[in-house]
Amino acid sequence: MWYKAQVKENKVEVDIFDEIGGWGVTADSFRDDVKYLLEENTHANELHINLNSPGGSVFDGIAIHNFISNLNMKTVVKIDALAASIATVIALGADEVQMNQNAFFMIHNPWTVVMGEADEMRKQADVMDKIKDVIVGIYLRKTRISRAELSDLMDNETWLTAEEAKRMNFIDVISGGLAIAACATTGFINNFNNIPKGLKMAEELENVSNELEVNEVETTEVEETVTNETEEVENVEESTEETNEVEEAQEETILNKVKTYLSSLISEKQEEKNELSDRYGEVTNELKEANNLIEDLKAESVEKDDVLNKSLDAIKNLESKNEKLEKELEELKAKLSEPVGEELVATPQNEVKKDPKSFKNVLAEIKKQK
Repeated sequence: MWYKAQVKENKVEVDIFDEIGGWGVTADSFRDDVKYLLEENTHANELHINLNSPGGSVFDGIAIHNFISNLNMKTVVKIDALAASIATVIALGADEVQMNQNAFFMIHNPWTVVMGEADEMRKQADVMDKIKDVIVGIYLRKTRISRAELSDLMDNETWLTAEEAKRMNFIDVISGGLAIAACATTGFINNFNNIPKGLKMAEELENVSNELEVNEVETTEVEETVTNETEEVENVEESTEETNEVEEAQEETILNKVKTYLSSLISEKQEEKNELSDRYGEVTNELKEANNLIEDLKAESVEKDDVLNKSLDAIKNLESKNEKLEKELEELKAKLSEPVGEELVATPQNEVKKDPKSFKNVLAEIKKQK
């Protein structure tokens, strides 16, 4: 962790060259260190912070911002190479913000990692929106741009040069530059999307430098090994001039050591290759299982659609049959409501009315019989 707090003349100076929170600079450690230095050095009346940070914990950053802004003394933040994410909020807590000419000022939307159900995800999204509103409010108190423009800049993860940051009034003073490769924190910023070429080159230079250092160390070790082995050979030659057998044995020992060393290197590389091969197989199997699951779900969906269509057809047939049965029921009901025997009674009367003479003849015959 690159973090240091000290007193120089009437100034408390703090170097923050690390991420905020987590394994980096926490709000508690920053506050406690500054308070201690101010209590022990009552003549100190200014706080100067050299800042070079890729950001980190939102809540630690806001706490540091509030602590700086509430101090009853002059406060200055100088951005040495990078102020990204929540580190920009820390910078804006000071009375005066300085920035090296070749430094960067990056703003973006807050992001996090969360696990849980859909409701938990929605709750976390609401929290992230509120955090963004807080950060936008801090920016608005310093800058000359609108809330909408600020929100758009954060949505697009905007990297500002010193000139751009000053034009937007994020900073107050542009100072001399530093070598980015010597002070940029390159590990954490790989999480960002729109990293400027300058920082990418700095990271590549740092990686190359580290590789060169490692190679130099390995070369030195090899040279020392060769030197030691050579000395051993010379000593053996001096002490065993009388017998060639001893010389051959020593040479064979050296060759065996070299072979063992090379064999060890080959084994390590082979193990790495085997691990990669195993992982490739695991990923291939996982992908195959996922594809099989997709096919099963598709087949199940088709089967369910077929069952549903058959069910709908059966329902339609039953509805049609019900309509016919209801119609037949109505017809039967109408027939059942008709009176029984009226036609039989009515027929003779009608016949009498139609043929009165015939009726009289019948009466006459009855009288004669009496």
